[in-house]
Amino acid sequence: MNSVEESIPRAAPLLILVLDAKGKLEYINPFGERLTGYSLAELQGLDFFDVFVSESDRQEARQTMERLRQPDQRERKLGPIILKDGSVRLLEWIGYPLEGRRFLALGYDLSSSLTGAFELREVLDEMPVNIVILDRDARIVEINQFPLTGVNLSRESVIGRSFLDQPWFTEEKEKQKFADLFREVLQGHIARNVFRLRFHNEWRWVQGVFAPIHQDGEIHSVVGFGSDITELREAQESTREAIQLLKTVAAGAPIIIASLDSSGRFIICEGMGWQELSSEEMVGRDARDFLSHVPGWNNAIGSAFSGIKSTLEGRLGSRDFEVTFLPAPDSGGITLVGFEITQRKDSQKRIQQMNQELETRILVRTEALQESEERFRQIAEHVRDVFFLASPDLSRAYYLSPAFEELWGESAQAFVDSGRSPLDRVHPQDQKALLEIIEQNRPGQTVDREFRLLRRDGQERWVRLRTFPLPGPGEARVAGVAEDITDAFRSRMELIASREKANRANRAKSEFTARMSHELRTPLNAILGFVQVLSQKAGQEYQGDLREIREAGNHLVSLIDDLLDISRVETDQLQVKTESLPLQLLVEQACRYLANRVRKKQQNLTRDVSAELWVKGDRTRIVQILINLLSNASKYSAVGDRITVRAYTAGERVRIHVADTGPGIAEAKQPRLFSPFERLGESSSEGVGLGLYLSRELAIRMNGSMGLTSREGHGSDFWLELPLGLAMPRPGEGLSKAKKYQRSINVLYIEDNPVNLRVIGSMMETMENVRFRGVDNPEAGLFAAQQEAPDVILVDMNLGDSTGYDVMESVRKISTLRAVPLVAVSADAMHDNVQAALDAGFAAYVKKPVEMDELMGCLYRLTV
Repeated sequence: MNSVEESIPRAAPLLILVLDAKGKLEYINPFGERLTGYSLAELQGLDFFDVFVSESDRQEARQTMERLRQPDQRERKLGPIILKDGSVRLLEWIGYPLEGRRFLALGYDLSSSLTGAFELREVLDEMPVNIVILDRDARIVEINQFPLTGVNLSRESVIGRSFLDQPWFTEEKEKQKFADLFREVLQGHIARNVFRLRFHNEWRWVQGVFAPIHQDGEIHSVVGFGSDITELREAQESTREAIQLLKTVAAGAPIIIASLDSSGRFIICEGMGWQELSSEEMVGRDARDFLSHVPGWNNAIGSAFSGIKSTLEGRLGSRDFEVTFLPAPDSGGITLVGFEITQRKDSQKRIQQMNQELETRILVRTEALQESEERFRQIAEHVRDVFFLASPDLSRAYYLSPAFEELWGESAQAFVDSGRSPLDRVHPQDQKALLEIIEQNRPGQTVDREFRLLRRDGQERWVRLRTFPLPGPGEARVAGVAEDITDAFRSRMELIASREKANRANRAKSEFTARMSHELRTPLNAILGFVQVLSQKAGQEYQGDLREIREAGNHLVSLIDDLLDISRVETDQLQVKTESLPLQLLVEQACRYLANRVRKKQQNLTRDVSAELWVKGDRTRIVQILINLLSNASKYSAVGDRITVRAYTAGERVRIHVADTGPGIAEAKQPRLFSPFERLGESSSEGVGLGLYLSRELAIRMNGSMGLTSREGHGSDFWLELPLGLAMPRPGEGLSKAKKYQRSINVLYIEDNPVNLRVIGSMMETMENVRFRGVDNPEAGLFAAQQEAPDVILVDMNLGDSTGYDVMESVRKISTLRAVPLVAVSADAMHDNVQAALDAGFAAYVKKPVEMDELMGCLYRLTV
């Protein structure tokens, strides 16, 4: 080894080791003996990693040393060693492979060399690593040239400056990682981490190792070493991705992939084929024991270890595989790659069986074909449809059944003998389209087409033509059926015409209903609007009369809404929402609506509904049904009678009962109860007989049902059943109905009807701190809004030649008014029109007749 030692510069403090193939120490140089405290005699035959490397670092050290064994590997690697006295030194390692897988390792003692004021600067400047000495405040004391070249700085420009303020640190999280590491080193530990740094205007991954430098028993400074591991990290990531891709592909494919080490044990085992063999973990098991039941495979494994490639078939579990055994000389093991051939093997067996049966089947098929042809002729000659054989383009017929003459009005044999096409008699207006479809038809496809036939005698007949390809050798042919559908076609046209007429009638009815609703709501707006205003102004002696007027008007609005709902039900346009709702609150809301009527008739209304009961459905529609049932119970019960509302769960449903002690309903009349406009002969009672019919339709649309139990003279019990809802947190208390604004608000109303303008104006007079302006046309409204921007703009949706949408478009073009909310006011109560207005950008939609509380609540919500 003297020649080796003499080749090393004497100025460099080098540790020289020679290791055998298993990592056993064969030689250490004199400097190494002085550095480590061990003699050559003590170390010979010992494992390098057991002596010099801490247990936690041995796996990484073995991997590093294995990479340095490669002939083309000339990178320097940092690593600490443990000396005999228990202290730690950090070395820079270079490896050289020798014969017989022996290994020469050279270690630079960077810790000692750097503490001596950088005596080896020239050597260190040549190293492709980052080396730095920092004081206790992380200022740079000394640094080699390699990291400075990466950021275009000189040594003089960085000496004495903070290590963290240098250009390679561009991310705060990397600075924090170094600060944490530096604190650990100042506590006397060797610390390491991987940093994402900026060198040569690109991101690089650097593994840093920092160690304390002691002087007089205290930490005087810190030495750091950084190795660029970008390529290694990328290679490791690529390897992980490749392995993961292999696992993903193999897991879902009918293949087997395995790798065996030099002792024949499984290292990698992937693929669906292994799953049928055993649920035990296969990795680590001897493949020859595991595959001994497959003939020839163990011999193939032995051949592969000898360097011979082979391919064999065999059965694993219930599947057949074709496996190739490949030598892997680099690792000393072998690789197995197999593909499932179960289907191929099964196909071969089936082909053999089919070949044995083929001749017999041909004989049987020939006899059956002859019999089939005879049967076909017999059928074709006795049915009304035309059967035919023809060329694929139907330009020539080879056979036409006797029914052809009745449908075409000409001799079938004459067409066949003359070579004429049966399509010659297709109506000229239909002929081009039919021929194009036949020409575009791909081989093997069918044709199914209806057309008119113009006979020689002038008659028009409707025909349905269907063709089917006939497989077989020789000239291509098609079979087909021509069916006379003249009567069926005329019936179809009459049905379409009737349906269109019915649709027009339904549309007309819906339009009429919507129009009548609009026209009726407009005068009701004035009636109910002024009644609400008068109730605020009139004395107590008039409140009873005003309440009667308002109840009558509300009843008329309810009838109008029922007519609209009936129209939506019959045209299938009624929409409902589904949400979980507290049943007790819905019942209370419905009972408040009937409170005045019940009080006047001195009836006893009781509720037995738990606060824990929730149902699924549409809030408005459920209350509508309950009001209808309660209204009927009160209407048909006498003074002093009892009305009871109770509810309970029945599985996943909730059943609500509205029972009364009234006269009851005869059993013969009960089936007619849920029919529209049915009042069971009670002509003197108010209403038009839509309530129960509409209520049941609403219940059905909410995935519910309705029914009753009644006996004449013993009262009635109507029930509503709905899906059980999920209890939700209760919302907070609502705002008070009496709206009093803390600041003055400015409301502008655009309305071309003077009466409606007065109604809203009178309502606004009852509100404190509200300044109201009303105009009767859009132009005046825009002018007034620009003079003084309002807080809210109320817009009637029907303004003669303009609409509320036109007003909105004009307002949004004015920059000072873009943030002002617009509220649609209309007698149109159709759900689709309300939703369309909200989707267009209106902040709210107020229906006529206008409810004062609703209007005030809307203004309060938009301005407070």
